Amino acid sequence: MRRLATVVLMSLSLAGCHRGRDLGPMFGRGRKEAVQLTVQNQRFEDAAIYANWSPGGVRDRIGLATGTTSTTFSFEWRADMVQFDIDFIAADGYPTDPFDVSPGDHRDLVILNGSTR
Repeated sequence: MRRLATVVLMSLSLAGCHRGRDLGPMFGRGRKEAVQLTVQNQRFEDAAIYANWSPGGVRDRIGLATGTTSTTFSFEWRADMVQFDIDFIAADGYPTDPFDVSPGDHRDLVILNGSTR
């Protein structure tokens, strides 16, 4: 019975690894690393920031960058390429160019006043 319980626990642990959950010290990492993004919004309009991950096509809402402020967001890394969508509350938005990103990266995004891309 003890052997069966060990096999079941190992299976659950491996399933957790596949989903990117906390791997614990046994596997050399305490947690999955996040990506940080500092947005300097120089426009007056607030902007919702979204991350489009590829491959996979997952779109995550990162947060709201209030006009004329700088804000740092932390979010889960999902893939090697990301493109940010800037969606202004009171104006047309635009996407950034895609770029490489790795777990633990800290990226900067500057939204220039009057920018449309």
